[in-house]
Amino acid sequence: TGTAMAEVDKDAVIKYRQSAFTIAGWNMGVLGGMLKGDIEYDADEAKAAAVRINEMAKLVGDTFIDGTYEGSNAKAEIADEKEKFNEMLENFVKESEAMLTAASEKKTLAPQMGKLGGTCKTCHDDFKLD
Repeated sequence: TGTAMAEVDKDAVIKYRQSAFTIAGWNMGVLGGMLKGDIEYDADEAKAAAVRINEMAKLVGDTFIDGTYEGSNAKAEIADEKEKFNEMLENFVKESEAMLTAASEKKTLAPQMGKLGGTCKTCHDDFKLD
């Protein structure tokens, strides 16, 4: 991101990043609940959840600033594997953008949830602490 660590409040960055992922997770839960039948499918609500996920996906990349990993769930290896991490983040953004259309119908929501959820799992497996 090019932001120097001296210019940021580490705790604020971590809190923002964690909040963004909480928002994404909550909205993934809404979509998952619709797929499982725990929540009645509503195209407008599904699209709204997809928009929130996509907006978070586009913004969260700026919070992965070297020096802000310790004390969070993010592995320090992000700094050493920035290219790989950025590719995963770009894929997350791409699949969240595809969800904007897929959420409009339950039959297209399910396969896109698999793709979007897969981007989360792959990144978590490599770059998130247990």
